[in-house]
Amino acid sequence: MTISRLPLQVVVLSLLLLRLAQSLAVAPEVEEPKTRCIEAERQALLKVKENLQNNWDTDFLSSWGNETEKRECCKWLGIRCASGSSGHVIMLDLSPSTFGKSIDDIWSNPIFTGKIDPSLFELRYLTYLDLSFIKFTGSHIPSSIVPLQGFALSEAKTAKTQQVEGKI
Repeated sequence: MTISRLPLQVVVLSLLLLRLAQSLAVAPEVEEPKTRCIEAERQALLKVKENLQNNWDTDFLSSWGNETEKRECCKWLGIRCASGSSGHVIMLDLSPSTFGKSIDDIWSNPIFTGKIDPSLFELRYLTYLDLSFIKFTGSHIPSSIVPLQGFALSEAKTAKTQQVEGKI
């Protein structure tokens, strides 16, 4: 009896080894990383970018974009998203230190000038906003910004047409 079972066991063992070899030879499928960034918030940030003119030769917001490799706004410079899977933007920091600049570097030539796009206020989960040393022209800041835990807007570099509604 042992002699007749041996070929069957060898065949079964050979088939198992063949299957194992095939599974090892084929590279495992790599799952596309999921984008955490919420599309509506990404679009709001892109509108903010459109309304800011860069005054320097360096494109400080080059990580922000619509291109496939730039779709994850949680990886953009100056942006932080909530931990976990929510992906909501909780921080927007366009201060000089974000871009490796000191106040002395930008005092006479701010990194950005422009207007605050109303889409900024669609970022409902934003808890920290730093727009210091951006020269704004004709922007209106609504009182809905008050719930922010951190808010920085430099008066020294803000145009006189800047209006702030409510108490900040």
